[in-house]
Amino acid sequence: MSHILLCADSESVRYPECLGLDGESLEAQEWLDVITSAHAARSKVAAGSVEEIWVAGSDEVDAINLAAAHKGDGTEGKVCLLVSATNGSVMSRAKAARIDEVWDRRLFVARYRDAKSRHGSFAVVQQDRESEKPAAPALPDSAKRGHLIGVVGAGGGVGKSSVAVVAAYLCQSRGYRTALVDADLQFGDIAYLSGRDDALALDDALGTPSKLDAIDCRGRQPAILAAPSRLERSEELSGKIPGLIDRMRQRFDVVVVNTSPAWSDLHLHLLESGGSTLFLIDQRPSSIRSCKHALQLCARCGVATQPIVFALNRCSRQSLFSVIDVTGALQGAHVVELADGGRDVEELLGTGAPNELIDSGNALCQSVARMLDDLLPAQQAEESRKIQMPTRKRTLFSNRRKRAVACL
Repeated sequence: MSHILLCADSESVRYPECLGLDGESLEAQEWLDVITSAHAARSKVAAGSVEEIWVAGSDEVDAINLAAAHKGDGTEGKVCLLVSATNGSVMSRAKAARIDEVWDRRLFVARYRDAKSRHGSFAVVQQDRESEKPAAPALPDSAKRGHLIGVVGAGGGVGKSSVAVVAAYLCQSRGYRTALVDADLQFGDIAYLSGRDDALALDDALGTPSKLDAIDCRGRQPAILAAPSRLERSEELSGKIPGLIDRMRQRFDVVVVNTSPAWSDLHLHLLESGGSTLFLIDQRPSSIRSCKHALQLCARCGVATQPIVFALNRCSRQSLFSVIDVTGALQGAHVVELADGGRDVEELLGTGAPNELIDSGNALCQSVARMLDDLLPAQQAEESRKIQMPTRKRTLFSNRRKRAVACL
């Protein structure tokens, strides 16, 4: 008779490695009842035949909503929510729903292994793919790994570069040692938008590792790794970027990564990294369709999408889409709103003045600041709330740096 109920979507049941359970057959475990339908799971719980409920998702409802529904049904069993990575948003929503425990993938694997042993089966569950590779051993417990924020989108023009720059500079202003990596290997413009024409390029950093160790953040300026100076090397370098990002995480509190519009292995690496992934969508219908295509790619590759925070960019009263529209289009996914910052965003980032944009109290910067409270881990988010964003308005005749623009 089953003692534990696992609620998961069909893709995760078919490919348990999505949950970190490589080589396991979930449906073969006599002690575990696996259900993919939210309705069937709630009916099972109502019958009173389970002692614990592990919620990783379902085919119809997001994991956190289903876990909250189980608690709302008044179940006596303990409800445990599985997420790819814990952050302030997840923890606050789980607390509000009175969910008993929140597990990341590593803790879930440990609890699964313990339950399997308690119920008479002593087979060892393999850990996640990263810990199996001898060439990339797990960091010791004493090693510090910074929080990774990947900024992605499906297609160009959604505002990834601008949001990545603002997020990195906000994190640095809040006191976190921050690195900003431009992994848009062909047409990245992070260095230009930051006014850091002297930033170390990725191809130089990979060619001479000692240069990478020398870069650092200072004051309100995060450390920056610019896109390759030689575009023709982009394909050659693409496979080396995940390792470089991991090195940066050992040195910095927060690492923000800007990505290419064309999806690659790097995007999947960001989703599996244990950090946060910000998926930007803009006001074009094609942007929503492209987002769906990217999510389908993740499903086919067996990559969980729980770390994704969807953000609708350039929101205003005149916007074509609202957060509610995009939430419906993505079948109930949680979507946050990023305000339209107007001409100031293009003007000030175009002159390489991100800190002046932040100090002006720009609407985009304000909404990115609120979003960071959810993207950063719970402890970091709590500390960052103690530091208020500047609210000084930019005057009409503000003194800002001008940049010469070459006419082609």
